[in-house]
Amino acid sequence: MNTVRLHKVFAAMSIVGAIAISQQALGSPDEHPVDGPGPFPYGSHSVNSGISDPVEVDTYTFSGHAGDHARAVISGLSNGFDPQLVLRSPAGSVLNTVNCPTTFTCSTFLDQLLPTDGTYTINVSDAGLNNSGNYSLHLDQYPPTTNWVGFGYASPVQKVLDHPSDSDFFAFQGAVGTIVQVTFAGNTNGLDPHLEIWGPTGTLISDTNCNTTFTCVTSTDDLSLPTSGIYKVGLSDLGFDNIGNYTIGVSCVFGDCPNIIPIPDIPEPSSYALMLAGLGLVGFLARRRRGLPAA
Repeated sequence: MNTVRLHKVFAAMSIVGAIAISQQALGSPDEHPVDGPGPFPYGSHSVNSGISDPVEVDTYTFSGHAGDHARAVISGLSNGFDPQLVLRSPAGSVLNTVNCPTTFTCSTFLDQLLPTDGTYTINVSDAGLNNSGNYSLHLDQYPPTTNWVGFGYASPVQKVLDHPSDSDFFAFQGAVGTIVQVTFAGNTNGLDPHLEIWGPTGTLISDTNCNTTFTCVTSTDDLSLPTSGIYKVGLSDLGFDNIGNYTIGVSCVFGDCPNIIPIPDIPEPSSYALMLAGLGLVGFLARRRRGLPAA
């Protein structure tokens, strides 16, 4: 293969690597829709699908690691459809099952600490196998690793929970001893703000909500930060059954307030590492072709 061909090959690899990086770097609340059953990564994807026949079972898979806290949320979008989730281990055994029988619409979720590395399976069906209907499905790791958006003090963000099973994640930089106030305001009637905050070690340090038929606001009030680092913020509707616009903001009310916007640490995909190695090879061959020293 000549050098020109190698350049073309590794240029294509560069594009593939860049796409892989951008997909991994995609943060909540920006999501890719998943059209139907199949691979379903944490966080940056959501499913809006349906059961067309009452006896149908839809199957999704995701890659998990031992110790991950996975949360799968399903919201029924059709009257009479009773959403059921079954989580299976990499060996196929059932780890957890949840459902919510109803004559109208309902939502349910399962939380599971994953026991081992491997490919996990989620089955979606009607609980009685006697109704069909549409649903939305969301899968996240709690707290999230990379699917979050950094923001700073005194810089409120306005976004939307656009499907009932949706969860959005943000993060801010905090210093030990600082007192902050994190506020999650629902701007749409019926949206019930549920606000969760994790410290730099992944420990849940605050869990607040408000429930109303109109609009309401939930806040941490005075939250004293126990250590320095990145604090992650999770936003959802309390019952996973409403959508709407919201505002999220963090204010530093006392102490050293580093207004640094954190950025997720995205690991290099293997394709990207291969691309870098390939580009090095191209440079080496090009130098040899021109009679130049290799280094």
